[in-house]
Amino acid sequence: MSESASILRYIATKFNLAHLYPTDPSQKHKVDSMLDFFATSFWPKIEKHYLKTKVGPAYGHIKLPRPKI
Repeated sequence: MSESASILRYIATKFNLAHLYPTDPSQKHKVDSMLDFFATSFWPKIEKHYLKTKVGPAYGHIKLPRPKI
């Protein structure tokens, strides 16, 4: 696993941390919305800056793959 939100979901499910990651679908949706905020709202705004400063052509990368939702 490489996505932080996916890792958090896995840990909460594996160790039955219902107080952090609820089992009720409507409550789980609220948590998932917050976990996915980075990929859907935050990431598109910082992608160009991140590419230029962290993984741009100087590091051998042309384009960083967008997070999959």
